Amino acid sequence: MTFKIVALEDIGSDTLLDVREIGEFEAGCFDNAQHVALSKLSLTVDVMQEFDKTHTYILYCVKGMRARNAAQIMRDGGFENVCLLDRGYA
Repeated sequence: MTFKIVALEDIGSDTLLDVREIGEFEAGCFDNAQHVALSKLSLTVDVMQEFDKTHTYILYCVKGMRARNAAQIMRDGGFENVCLLDRGYA
């Protein structure tokens, strides 16, 4: 399945989600990013029960594979607007 690709400067009021592990996130992240590790999301999408399933979420990791996997998990969990950031954070 394909996902819309969004540039960092075009995020606006959308939510930026970093799906890297906590150590990676704590070492540095994009401004205003929230953290939800793919490893936690893989166990159950319930870790995002407080998130609005109609809101737009833009996911990133380092190279894109974890973000793509997380986006698919979210979409399968009923999230309607899941996108990928056009770059990773390393």
